[in-house]
Amino acid sequence: MTAHVWDSPPDAEDGEWEEQGEIDYESVTGDVAVWGSGRAEELIRLGRGGMWRVWVRCAGRAEVERVTRDEGTAYGVERYVIDFWPKAG
Repeated sequence: MTAHVWDSPPDAEDGEWEEQGEIDYESVTGDVAVWGSGRAEELIRLGRGGMWRVWVRCAGRAEVERVTRDEGTAYGVERYVIDFWPKAG
């Protein structure tokens, strides 16, 4: 997973994304915890609390399904990119 914190909306990114979505997110503390099979030790530091816009993209999900079916647990196959920027207004 790669996370970016921006001052304004990021430019559109080319890529072969299987899924993507954009949402509003409120952070009271300015820190974001990421959960997978458990909570990641490192936090994403936004720099301040408040309302944020979040854009999440992922790739490799179909490959994970194939590897899991054919070989067992797949490690390091999925790729996630998360962009945060302050919500205007």
